[in-house]
Amino acid sequence: MKKAIIAVLALVVLGLGGYFGFSFWSGMKARGEVEKIFASLRQSGTQASHGEIAFDFRGRALSVDDITIAAADGSSTVKIGRFTADGIAPPSGSRFTADSIKLRAVEVRTTVPGGETTYETPLVEVARYSGPAAFVLPPAQDTSAAALRAVLTHFAQTSAERIVLPRATARVRVAAVTPTQQTPGTDAQSVDVEYGAFRAEGIGQGKIAHIHLDRIGLRSQIGPQSAAQGFAGVLEGIDADAVDTAPLLALTQPQAAPAAAGYMPLYGRVSAASYSLTQDGGAAVMVSNLLAEGVALDPGLLNLARLDALNALAQPGHTLSTEESARLITLTSDVLKGVSFATISMSQASLSEASGKMEIGTLAMTGYTAGKLQRLQASGIVEHSKDGATITLGNGVVNGLSLAAIMDLAAKTVSEGADTSADSVLALFRILDGFEFADLKVPELNAAGTISVGRFALSWGAFIGAVPTKFSLRAQEITGPISADDGVPFNLLVAAGMASATLSFTLDTAYDQAAQALVIGPASAQVEQAFSIALDARLTGIAPAAFDNSTSALGALDTAGLGPVKIVFANLGVAELALRAYADVANVDVEQMRGELIAVVQEQARATSADFPDAERVGAALVQFLKTPKTLTLTLAPKGDVKLLDLAQTDDPLATARALSLDLVAGP
Repeated sequence: MKKAIIAVLALVVLGLGGYFGFSFWSGMKARGEVEKIFASLRQSGTQASHGEIAFDFRGRALSVDDITIAAADGSSTVKIGRFTADGIAPPSGSRFTADSIKLRAVEVRTTVPGGETTYETPLVEVARYSGPAAFVLPPAQDTSAAALRAVLTHFAQTSAERIVLPRATARVRVAAVTPTQQTPGTDAQSVDVEYGAFRAEGIGQGKIAHIHLDRIGLRSQIGPQSAAQGFAGVLEGIDADAVDTAPLLALTQPQAAPAAAGYMPLYGRVSAASYSLTQDGGAAVMVSNLLAEGVALDPGLLNLARLDALNALAQPGHTLSTEESARLITLTSDVLKGVSFATISMSQASLSEASGKMEIGTLAMTGYTAGKLQRLQASGIVEHSKDGATITLGNGVVNGLSLAAIMDLAAKTVSEGADTSADSVLALFRILDGFEFADLKVPELNAAGTISVGRFALSWGAFIGAVPTKFSLRAQEITGPISADDGVPFNLLVAAGMASATLSFTLDTAYDQAAQALVIGPASAQVEQAFSIALDARLTGIAPAAFDNSTSALGALDTAGLGPVKIVFANLGVAELALRAYADVANVDVEQMRGELIAVVQEQARATSADFPDAERVGAALVQFLKTPKTLTLTLAPKGDVKLLDLAQTDDPLATARALSLDLVAGP
């Protein structure tokens, strides 16, 4: 097919008269030059024929009728009903120039075993064309990469003001394949594509300033004609700016040639107004405002040689060896790293099927390079199930999604086998930098209520080994139904007549490498109309090696020491609810219960003051809180080197108290 297309380009480039000089502007000379071109095509193994040739000396116009160019093996054929070139200029510097070139009734047909593809357009118009007067065809036995390289090399040396097609069609027919023991069978398939008006402007040096295509309509049928299933799709309002074929040319280079280094821009911006795809009796997809910006390729990683090798390994029915599987993963990783883009986005998307409908307001991917996507964001998500339930998500974000890390993990699994160890779990942290979502509402199963989340965000990073040294968690306004079986404080809220509760919590941890300390905080938790609690703490004696792997991380617990700890408890209503609950159980009034609790605290403080010097001060703070329950601030400081593990294993609270300096303050 590519050889046939090259032959057509040769006709356009040479203009079937590009070698004419002023002294040879005659019908006889024109016919001779045309015959030379067709003879050269036949010498290369291509079948080439034409009908009547006409040349208008005064109008500098050439026409050739009934052109047929076919591959020697019959695998591809190009037919042109009529070729005309007007305003031909005398050759200058081995270049051919024409004011306009027109190809009418163009048909390109390619065949492969079991299939055929046909492209047709009534007219191709080229304005202000200039290009080399010679076109060198690659040898007939050369690769398709060489043929494509020849086309792109020639295109880089041509220029045109515009290329216009009023419409075009494509038809693909693939015969059914009978299954065998080695390969699965496939059904017959047909694809019909209709292209609307096409216009390309500002063509030169392998670049196209702007391309516009009105629409692409597609219809596909799979299976026997009597029971075929298929789908139909339409893409409308397609525009592309700053298209550059240089990276495509670079990726066709032979492996022996030095590969271009780094990303090369493929196009600046491509957009489409809308897209729809409907499956027969099934799902329907609708999308508006598709956009891709800053797309580039790295031919050093993404090239035809790698794609051919990848395709060979991915053939159905072929069982891969361990080495082949590893090679397949490596090639896939290279391809993923070989593409970059600034933005890919769409809006007003919907997916409808029998089970329900999903709507997405916007979906955007930004900053993809070296196999890692900086940000994937979706907003305005609504899922309607067929039973009437609705799930909504205002905004969702995935940060730092690394496809390269996924490939690395897959390669390790292939070479070492599946591993469920802690280190394998830690490897998952390399795949993402974090995620967040906001305004989530989900109906609770088997309950007349809704669970909602105002905002949830989790992130990690600052690796110095396999374990992240930094974590950040934010969860705000998590609201859901509650019952008396949920325990404190929710049973107290239910007793007060509340049917739902709202929680919020935060947690930040960071490693201070200079001080060899893990800083915990600020951390907080809050139950609205109940309480809030805030924590700041430090763990000392943690060497950087603790973050090497899971074993060293667990081993660090043996040597970790407790640093200063500060806990602030704020009453938001739970104290009053608890006091009332105790009073109801004891069948006394609230103030009587308050007095009894104060007496118990004072008695316990006096009883333990001998062994615990801070007991009376702590007791006084608790009494003050019981009288006016607002805040309690607890400060702990270790007396000397206090190991965290020793505190966790002791069952003597007084021993713990003696190891720590403790202060409790009741405040406003």
